[in-house]
Amino acid sequence: MTTSTEQIQAIHAMLDAGHRGIRLERHTFWIWGLTGAFLILSVPQIFSHARFADGGDRILYQNLFIAVCLLAAGILDWHWTRRIRERKGETLPFVQRQITRVWWLLIGLIVAINIGMNLYGGGYLFFGVALVLVGIALYVHGLFSRQALSWGGGLLIVVGLALAAASPPIRIQEWTTASALGLGLPILSLLVQGERRSPLKEFGLSLAWIALVLLPVATAVALTRPSAKAEGAVIDYRDYLQQSYTMTGNSAVRLPAGTRIPLRLEMEGDTLVPEGEVMIPMRLLRPATVIPGEDRLRFDGPWRRLEEFRLHGGLAVAGDLLPGDGARLRLHLTLNFGD
Repeated sequence: MTTSTEQIQAIHAMLDAGHRGIRLERHTFWIWGLTGAFLILSVPQIFSHARFADGGDRILYQNLFIAVCLLAAGILDWHWTRRIRERKGETLPFVQRQITRVWWLLIGLIVAINIGMNLYGGGYLFFGVALVLVGIALYVHGLFSRQALSWGGGLLIVVGLALAAASPPIRIQEWTTASALGLGLPILSLLVQGERRSPLKEFGLSLAWIALVLLPVATAVALTRPSAKAEGAVIDYRDYLQQSYTMTGNSAVRLPAGTRIPLRLEMEGDTLVPEGEVMIPMRLLRPATVIPGEDRLRFDGPWRRLEEFRLHGGLAVAGDLLPGDGARLRLHLTLNFGD
């Protein structure tokens, strides 16, 4: 009886030891978190349109740079983890090796989605999708490890879906994703250390964690949002054109409905390019108030930056070839400013 009990206890001890071995080392969170945040904040600056005018070259070099950075992060993480496990006399469990493959699959999927969106559009969904995939990776790992990983991954999935659904300005999406990776993952590494906690306590700490991640984003948005108090005297558009006004502080200009606004169209491509500058006369359908020299305006609501307006558009192209007129191409564009 004693021998059987000891054997059962030994089996439980082996299983428990193997379960504890399925874990992410602290450096893993730091490496991937800081690498992701660095790429999110630096890639748009490095591979800007001013440096790479050709769209194909920009997509190629940008994604090569991303792939090299992620590959370097993966190699560093792998060797560092193996060195730590060898120092402790441990090996990587079979399950963790398979989960690592899932992690790499999701990372590769993020890169592939980025390439596809660079080629075919839809970039406003990228950051939300990327957060969802990172959340799935953490959630799957948490099923075999600490419950805090599952809670953290689930919350990242919720944040990613919210970004994709709400589609805030790209600047806010970049800040949210960079904060979730660069700040959130290192902090999450502290939550998965130490003794196991009750599920309720793990959930509470996860909520505090996601609040701490979103706090810098909310603060940055509040600090950079134009204030209605910055508006000075409102000047009529006709007086502004005739310069019969006195500027006081941040004076605003009121554009009435019907104001003619020329639209400068910049196009590029591999088949058709415009000959010279293309200016399209446009007419304002509703009044707007702007501050000269700044990218702030408002219609009926609060002040907003141009990049904060959600542009909803529809594009249709048609063409024909007539004996008398020759080749013609018609481009129909519907553009709406979503408040």
